[in-house]
Amino acid sequence: MNKTHHLNCFFLDVNLEQTKNTSISDVLTCILNSVFSLITSTGNALILHVIWKTQELHSPSFIFLFCLAATDLLVGLITQPFYVAYKIAELTNNYGAYRILRMIKSISGWTTSGASLAILSGVSIDRLLVLTLHLRYNTFVTVQRVLQTVFVV
Repeated sequence: MNKTHHLNCFFLDVNLEQTKNTSISDVLTCILNSVFSLITSTGNALILHVIWKTQELHSPSFIFLFCLAATDLLVGLITQPFYVAYKIAELTNNYGAYRILRMIKSISGWTTSGASLAILSGVSIDRLLVLTLHLRYNTFVTVQRVLQTVFVV
């Protein structure tokens, strides 16, 4: 059975081709994303809690890791569940829900991915500064400066 629908949704090109193989792969990706969403959310929430409660971890490097865990938590709480929801709407041919859910998934996906990559770049630069500045690192890189950098990014 091969159903083909070609519709337009704002700037998204919608081509709903459903075959047995694509339906199976969509169901499998929904299951995997559901499981990984729970793992991602739980793991990153735990990391955030530990860094927040442990005073010894309130250093510039751990602030970057805290922010990285926060952006990854958003992926697990927002992007992955909306991916599953939009795929379910696609499988059930609910075009009205599909359009809205796909827009939310696209916007949240690009936003959270961009934030994660920007923070990950900050972590890399922080590690480079540790290696190049040696003992002067704590004078130049402070928690206040890291927080300012993160909020600007």
